[in-house]
Amino acid sequence: MFTQEDGRVGRWKSRLTYFEKNETWNLADFLQWGIVYIESFGKKEEEHRTYKICLEKLVESPHLINSHDSETVQKMASQCLESFEFWIRSRG
Repeated sequence: MFTQEDGRVGRWKSRLTYFEKNETWNLADFLQWGIVYIESFGKKEEEHRTYKICLEKLVESPHLINSHDSETVQKMASQCLESFEFWIRSRG
């Protein structure tokens, strides 16, 4: 049986390609990439949450992508996560 949790896992895993294929990461580019390449592009809030989940997963498990060494992935993901969380807080 397919659960909502399965759908969320599939959603963030399907977005890892963005991180694999791009040298730099940011929310705006992630959303633009999703519009172009992902058939199941969701609501803006869902995609924001998916971006955050991807970053958290990459901090925890940098080996999920192979385009950069693990240390670089962790560092980039941590920096993007900090920027994203600052942006969320600043929106009020």
